[in-house]
Amino acid sequence: MTSAGEETLDSDHDVPPDASHDDIGTESSLLAKRGRYHYLKCTTCRQKKKKCEPVDRVWPARCNLCVTLSLECSPPEAIRERPAGVIHPPLSPLGPRAPHGKITKFPKPHRTSGSGSTPLISSAGRHLLPTSHPPALGESLCERCQRLEISQARFLASAPRAGLGKAEEGIPRQRISLGLISQVRANLERCRFCCLVWKAALDQLRLANRHTNDLDAGISVHATWEIDGRRQVSLSKNDDSFFEPVTRHIRLSWDTPDLLNDAYVVLCGDDPRVVGVQPAFLGRRIINLTQAPAVMVATTNRWINHCNSHHRNCRPTELTPLRPSQHLRVVDVGNVKLVPLTESMDYVVLSYTWEAATERPLQRNFKDSWHDLGLQEVESQLPQTIRDAIKFVRNFGKQYLWIDSLCIVQDDELDKRENYSVIDRIFANSALTICAVRSSFSDPMSTQGIGQHILDCGEKMSLMVHHPLETYVQSSPWSQGAWTCQDRLLSGRCLIFTESRVWFQCQEESMSEDIFESSFQGCSADWVQSPAQIWSDLKQSNAQLNFRGYIKCVESYTCRKLPREDHALRAFEGISHFLGAYFKTRFFSGLPSSYFDVAMLWTPASSGTALRTYQGQQVAPSWSWASWTGQATYGSPIVTGAVENIDAWLREHTWISWFLVDRHSVIGEIGTYAKSDLADRADGREPSPKETGSRFIRVASRETRWPSLNRFAFNKTVPALSSDRMDTDAAAPVYFLQFWTWSAHFRLGVSSDGGETGVHAAYSTPRIHRYNILDCNTDICGSIVLPDHFAQRIESQRQYEFIALADAKSFRQEELPEWTFYIPKERDDSFWDLWYVLLLETDDGGLSRRVGLGKVFKDAFHQSFQPGRDWREFILA
Repeated sequence: MTSAGEETLDSDHDVPPDASHDDIGTESSLLAKRGRYHYLKCTTCRQKKKKCEPVDRVWPARCNLCVTLSLECSPPEAIRERPAGVIHPPLSPLGPRAPHGKITKFPKPHRTSGSGSTPLISSAGRHLLPTSHPPALGESLCERCQRLEISQARFLASAPRAGLGKAEEGIPRQRISLGLISQVRANLERCRFCCLVWKAALDQLRLANRHTNDLDAGISVHATWEIDGRRQVSLSKNDDSFFEPVTRHIRLSWDTPDLLNDAYVVLCGDDPRVVGVQPAFLGRRIINLTQAPAVMVATTNRWINHCNSHHRNCRPTELTPLRPSQHLRVVDVGNVKLVPLTESMDYVVLSYTWEAATERPLQRNFKDSWHDLGLQEVESQLPQTIRDAIKFVRNFGKQYLWIDSLCIVQDDELDKRENYSVIDRIFANSALTICAVRSSFSDPMSTQGIGQHILDCGEKMSLMVHHPLETYVQSSPWSQGAWTCQDRLLSGRCLIFTESRVWFQCQEESMSEDIFESSFQGCSADWVQSPAQIWSDLKQSNAQLNFRGYIKCVESYTCRKLPREDHALRAFEGISHFLGAYFKTRFFSGLPSSYFDVAMLWTPASSGTALRTYQGQQVAPSWSWASWTGQATYGSPIVTGAVENIDAWLREHTWISWFLVDRHSVIGEIGTYAKSDLADRADGREPSPKETGSRFIRVASRETRWPSLNRFAFNKTVPALSSDRMDTDAAAPVYFLQFWTWSAHFRLGVSSDGGETGVHAAYSTPRIHRYNILDCNTDICGSIVLPDHFAQRIESQRQYEFIALADAKSFRQEELPEWTFYIPKERDDSFWDLWYVLLLETDDGGLSRRVGLGKVFKDAFHQSFQPGRDWREFILA
């Protein structure tokens, strides 16, 4: 019996989890006859009477003859008896392994001098974690790690190279279990690859400020061969191109992603034994540098020159120039004084986490002094991060630096509004954005980050642990602030200083201090995880990709912390302007007008959400995710169907005409089908082109199912706001939605799973509360997710008001675990029989507020408790 967390793959027979019974029987019989047979033959070789031996003695694989003749290699059919006295390792799907768990030793590599172990190479001034000595180089890998069949050729995914033979093709992406973390730790004295796995886990514990005691011994570890580096190959002059694989890495994954992120093991490209190989995307040792700042400047220049030479589409397609303004300024690093920001300036931007105790922000009483006399008197009092940035930019050869704390008058609302209205242009037009993930970055000796882990793991091969950039970023205070979210997203090029490494990321590539950058146009797995990939999604003329970019921005932003609750929309304003330029639409309270119906389908990621208030006032409309604490998501299962084909869904499955209202009057219609531009006072920006509603013309035949009432005539008015409302420096416009739709009343009941969904784990996020929606006969007719503050006061006999938003495609298993045959259809046959619904709370003044989003069978609205299913007018605050 296997231990908890281990797969069947770890048993004595080592059968892949997806192998059929026939495969298992064939493998067992071959192993049982090991002493009598020499090699196998495929059908092709059997007919041609040729010797048939798979490449590298691994079965199944294409044999040598079939590779030469470009033929398909069939399963073995003939077996020839082996001559007496000849011993060969068995041909097994899992590599050179004998039956009964005996290990076939790999060739003994050349032993290094000294103790036989390769010391960990320290980065510049970086202190290493205390670790045990790795096993002697001559010892083989442990039983589990041998199943990875590690070789130098397997890390190279492209064409054959001199001295290496042919790189293997078609390496399966099978997840190989390395056992439990406790088993990995027990193998440190006899397996070098287990040493690398253990060091990868320790690195992440240190980055997260955790102790090894926090590491559950029952955590499972898996390894997978994956394509890493890719080079762009052009097929014609018409920009027809594709990315071909160049390198592979071994991906280490754990079954507790909330504690340990995935890590990579890569081949070292600067190993003298690796000859005839382009080192692009392979590991690089970071040596001790006595002139680290100068070397870092040279490295940064090399990265930027590479970007200029190879990345044709790296910069934004349309950069709106910054118009000169008395409110826009930068720091001249030559004489450390403030100067006006002009259109032609080549400047650098600093993004960092404010240090409240040492900040000296710009204020009105010394604005003129900093312009005329400079900052020399207060320079020594500035945070270390700002002083480092000024020094670095000066060495970098640039003259101007933009820093929000020094370039925006913090006690002047007009100055702040002018800067925030063009914040997207400030970042996009900069030559470079320095992201100070760690507090100090100019002096490499000032950090105690994790060092490099490089070990010899076989002949002609040194392997290195590499952590993706997001592992360093996510564990830092810099990534937890809402304001820094837009800094990295809006920047075309970022130089990111983490605790242990320096990275450069642009819109097409990610380059690291410990990975060789390519000498050609390419990309790596690190770039795939970068927020910069959103740029490529937005450049596509595809509604799904465009909205996916919006989803990434919202989910990344809403999981961060705000300095004050009333900053919820202000800190997202730059992202709204950035996305609005690509969508060619405006944003209202964080939602895009051209995708308004689908943007309303957000749900909280946990049940602990609540309405944001500041000084007793709601900071945003309840229909916006900005009005609620906690992360908002557009994930499955709620949006299934709506985002599969957004164009068709908006055209055929929506009907509400949304009108934006303020405290005085109706501003105008918004949403996909809005035909008129809104007044400039709606958002204070210049008029944008017409909304994209002309793309989406509703199907005329479907108009018959919607009421023919005049949806533009309203009877209700917005109540006047109380006079004690406090307008703050970050107060957003107070918007309301006025519209017509159906409504009905239903009861709420606890779901069969106890009202909670989500995977329970020691490090998991709080669960969400899912409730059943019940009709007048207490039959389940829908499902909804509710926040804690509302779920705690649900009354079983009370009827709650729901409104229909749009057509929903189907119920997923987690939404409705038991199919109740509320309609005479099987679950798999039920499509577009549902409505998205909002649960509302209405106050005495007639204003309604959103509580939760769910789905209900349409038939239930025709059997509701009250005649309230009729077409009704609503004002949603």
